Amino acid sequence: MPIDPALLAKSIATLTDLHPERDLAGTLEQAVVAAKQLFEVDAAGIMLADAEGRLRWASASDPLAQALEDNQETFAAGPCLEAYTTGRPAVICDATLEPRWGEITLAFVELQIRSGLSVPVQLGGGPIGTLDVYAAAPGGWDATEVSALQTYAGLVATLLGTAAKAERSGRLATQLQVALDARDLIEQAKSALMDRERLDDQQAFIELRRAARSSRREPPEGAGVKVVSLPLPHGQTKPARTANGRAPQPDTAPMGSGAS
Repeated sequence: MPIDPALLAKSIATLTDLHPERDLAGTLEQAVVAAKQLFEVDAAGIMLADAEGRLRWASASDPLAQALEDNQETFAAGPCLEAYTTGRPAVICDATLEPRWGEITLAFVELQIRSGLSVPVQLGGGPIGTLDVYAAAPGGWDATEVSALQTYAGLVATLLGTAAKAERSGRLATQLQVALDARDLIEQAKSALMDRERLDDQQAFIELRRAARSSRREPPEGAGVKVVSLPLPHGQTKPARTANGRAPQPDTAPMGSGAS
């Protein structure tokens, strides 16, 4: 669906009075909900990188969005990872027809999502995460949608930058700081590996991740694991086809409360 520039401007204007330095979790939730509404999609989310460049969900518009991002985190595959590692938009037009994405498409289909668009969130000269939207219907994403989501990602980066300068405590604030600290080291290591081994950016990133896992002697990521169901409070789950409602809050402690 082409994005009307006037509607994009109006949507972004609703987020200009947010205060991420005081409530980062609430700010990001409002941003992803606004993006979901603007793009008329079924889910939207934000992921941030950890110290090894592994993307972890930071905010989600609803349980469906969190489940989609959890699956991409577990399998280390999907448009989120590609957008983060390449620094460019990544698109799934129809999860049932694009085998290049691997087993992550099975999770998408089971969650009744056919298409998705991810763009990198850039802060301080490099990517720290992604902004992502997902739709139940298949179809391409036109240039206005890609450009609009990139604009939204720029706003998210500004909000995250404001929160980082405030140096607040809390789980999400700590996650943001880890992403910022890791950004330069990961980019430097990836560039060196690309030069030495003549790999592309995504292959170099995968090699870095593999080396990090080997150093911890962990089993292969996702081995024997199928992550599809939607997370609900108190550890309960429902099948993806019947779950509905709001996502759990990413960070229940007020910013500045000293909660870890």
